[in-house]
Amino acid sequence: MSCPISALLNHDPQRSRAAAGQTGSEAGPLNGEHREDRSSSAPPFGQPHLSNNFNGGSCLARARSDLGTVALEDHGQTQMEVELDPPSQNQLRSSSDLEPTKISSSNGSMSEKSFNIFAAIMGHGELIFDLARELDLEDLISLYAISRDFHYRMEGHFTSMILSQSLGKAPESSRTFLFKAYKSLCRTDPAGREHPDPRKSGETRLVPSFRWLRMVFFREKVVEEIIACLATKGIRLPPRASLTLKRMWLTMDIPHNYRRIGLMHNRDFWTDEDLYVATLFFIKIDMRFTDPVDGYGAENSLRKLLLGQRSLSTLGKALKREALRSHLELLRMYVRYAYRPAAEDQGYSIFGIPPDQIGKGCLESWGKGTRLLLRPDQLVMKEAVKRDLCLEEHFVNMMLWGYIDPITFENIKVKKEEMMEEGISEWKRSKQVEPVEVHTSSLETSNGDVEMTDA
Repeated sequence: MSCPISALLNHDPQRSRAAAGQTGSEAGPLNGEHREDRSSSAPPFGQPHLSNNFNGGSCLARARSDLGTVALEDHGQTQMEVELDPPSQNQLRSSSDLEPTKISSSNGSMSEKSFNIFAAIMGHGELIFDLARELDLEDLISLYAISRDFHYRMEGHFTSMILSQSLGKAPESSRTFLFKAYKSLCRTDPAGREHPDPRKSGETRLVPSFRWLRMVFFREKVVEEIIACLATKGIRLPPRASLTLKRMWLTMDIPHNYRRIGLMHNRDFWTDEDLYVATLFFIKIDMRFTDPVDGYGAENSLRKLLLGQRSLSTLGKALKREALRSHLELLRMYVRYAYRPAAEDQGYSIFGIPPDQIGKGCLESWGKGTRLLLRPDQLVMKEAVKRDLCLEEHFVNMMLWGYIDPITFENIKVKKEEMMEEGISEWKRSKQVEPVEVHTSSLETSNGDVEMTDA
């Protein structure tokens, strides 16, 4: 005896009894008994007889997965074997559950509905900030340029998204090189918000741009390279050195002595600890350049020449052997910085340096002034004397720092993460910043740094 599986899956006792009443036939014998009940009529041929006490759940629980012969037990009554017919695909699955959702297009055709994760993110404002913070700089710029939805949303919160990038990937540099101090690297607020200063009422405020963000990432990378280059040669710096070098770089952006001195007097910015670490850094730089094996052989003149430049990137290139690789490069840098030609040589170029640029690098306003511009090492020494720190008593300890363990008095070995090859490569993989300089339209030089101006 066989029956389709749909008869078991869709069995309803009430409907069975109603159908039996319409036929008006007598119920057949079951277990040797005869009942005069119109509601229990005999089943048609090919279907099993199911009593009024039939339990569909008990039947399905005992059905074999291969749709073969199953035994139906009716609460203690005689068992009956039923041969199940193989079901069709339409009977086994539900179109609403298994078939993909389809939508009607504008031309009336049916197409499968696909999920777009980017469109879903655009519908949640908090996720847009998370996406902007986690993207690499170049990917963020590309997405800003090609996506209209992301472009409009970012312009509505441009400052927040740029600062989330800088604070997440370069927090020290972001807090040191404030965008308000670099007016040439800012842009007007695309949302059109007014300046918060009541004295500038009616003016659109300035917000950080992608150029400022690129500058922050670049300077973070250069400082890490300087520390790693020194560690590669066994010259260590304390953890505070990273922040101190960035503050020194900010001081080098100022083109006037009075503003540099005023910044040095700020004890909240240049703390006593920063002055100590900066002095230690100057000693370590002299030790690197005066190394008798692979150093430049100079005393302290090379340190003065490099710290007199507009940017610490020149020092980083020299430590990486990307600059000053020959005597000619060294002579050209010195001629541009502080050379005073003789009377008979004036008006002529020297080593390819134009006559109007010879000896101008050491003057205020990047060669446009008349006074000598104080270097960072000079400013630190003057401020240390002013604060009566007596740093000269710590010169020996500064020189020995990082070489000998103060507890065991044993030599400290250089770790792999401190090496140039390991440390910088790990930083590049995590930050994904191209080693390029920031170019500006005003006061642009070969290293690409800009003059710090008030926003």
